[in-house]
Amino acid sequence: MGLGILLVVGLVAVALIGGVGFLEQRDKTKALDKAVRERAIAYTDRLRRADATGYFQHMTPAEMKDHVAQNIRIFRNKTRARRRMIAFGVIPAAAVCIYFLTQNGPLGLAIASLACGATLFGVNEVLKRYTRREFLKLGLDTRQLRID
Repeated sequence: MGLGILLVVGLVAVALIGGVGFLEQRDKTKALDKAVRERAIAYTDRLRRADATGYFQHMTPAEMKDHVAQNIRIFRNKTRARRRMIAFGVIPAAAVCIYFLTQNGPLGLAIASLACGATLFGVNEVLKRYTRREFLKLGLDTRQLRID
């Protein structure tokens, strides 16, 4: 009897926590959409004034705003994916460092840490530059696409 009550209380707690998390995520999504719209309008105005590429000449303001807003979302998703990949890359790097610590002592740990850190940094830079180049082909500056 006591286990059943504990199970019901646990399920209710999980449902409440999940409901609160869902509501918070919905609010974050609304705030993000608002920030994307505001950033798209501001960047669209800047692109209209200085259309150096000629890429946006044949777009209406609404099309241009939608195009920029979509690219802001794409940029944000690519940035998050890159950061997630680096964060998960730390796990095998830590395993390698522990292995070298056990095999070669502190010197092995230092060398493995430097090698793993340099590798993760290099992968991050390559992906960042690839993303930047991809958006520059569209005539968009990645520094202007960021939403803090």
